[in-house]
Amino acid sequence: MKRIFNYLRIFIALILLYYLLKKIDIQESLKILRTINFYYLFLAGLFFFFFLIISNIRWKMLCENVGINSSFFYLLKVYFASLFFNNILPTTIGGDVIRIAYTTKEKGLSRAFSSVFVDRAIGFIGLFFFALIASFFIFLENKNLNYIWLNISGTVILFLILLLLFSEKIYLLFKKIYYKIKILKIGERMEKLHQSIILFKNHKLTLFYNFCFSLIIQFFLSLVWYFGSKSLNTNPQLLPYFLYIPLIGIITMLPITIGGLGIRENSFTIFFKNDLGENNARLASLIFLLINFLFSLIGGIIFLFLKREDKNGSTKS
Repeated sequence: MKRIFNYLRIFIALILLYYLLKKIDIQESLKILRTINFYYLFLAGLFFFFFLIISNIRWKMLCENVGINSSFFYLLKVYFASLFFNNILPTTIGGDVIRIAYTTKEKGLSRAFSSVFVDRAIGFIGLFFFALIASFFIFLENKNLNYIWLNISGTVILFLILLLLFSEKIYLLFKKIYYKIKILKIGERMEKLHQSIILFKNHKLTLFYNFCFSLIIQFFLSLVWYFGSKSLNTNPQLLPYFLYIPLIGIITMLPITIGGLGIRENSFTIFFKNDLGENNARLASLIFLLINFLFSLIGGIIFLFLKREDKNGSTKS
């Protein structure tokens, strides 16, 4: 069943990419690409690298809070490898599973899982909040409240879920339920995971820093798309990127295609065709796809030589 689902996701991705490419004006696109601005293209790639570096810093802080003291460069290699699994391979093994697998050895599965889980949760909150700030400024221009309510709802819901997970009372309530689940020790494992997540409530400053890093991450990611668009010698407005790129990120998380392939590119075209022109919007989406692919390929090469790091900071096969 999983294999069929994977094939279906690949098929949908190919259909969406075919639709994207079919709509591109080849002659016009060739003229644009001959005059591409490599300075802005370089900036797009540079900010994608910054996006990965800050993401790794955020994750390392959380790892340290649960006793995982792997080096920054080791975690960076793992993060690059996870990017490969997120974007390239047609499998249900996601990048988060790679991050967990390569940090489990030192403190166990529950601690590694909790660091990735909280990293994701704070990332989602930061994503919605960043888009909320952008939607507020857009509201000042055109009085459109739709995106403001969407982003407020997402931010509040995710924040409340995180507060509940950090609550001792909620943990004690669920602890009784966990111990009733005896099959394959699932209940015991869920209890250990929940207990590991609660550890973060004693590190409020770290959580605040992580939230701030999440905003920086969204800022850099938006700049990747912005400079990618400018490399086509367009003159886009910056503010819409701060609103729509996080929204595209949310849409891309839907498990419809592999790594959001096809959905991300067509969503960008829909949001930016009026600002850039439909053909330019499609080309800009392909530029991001190329940058993402190149960094993912680097992650795949790193994964081939990746060795687990022990608690003393040395690596071993």
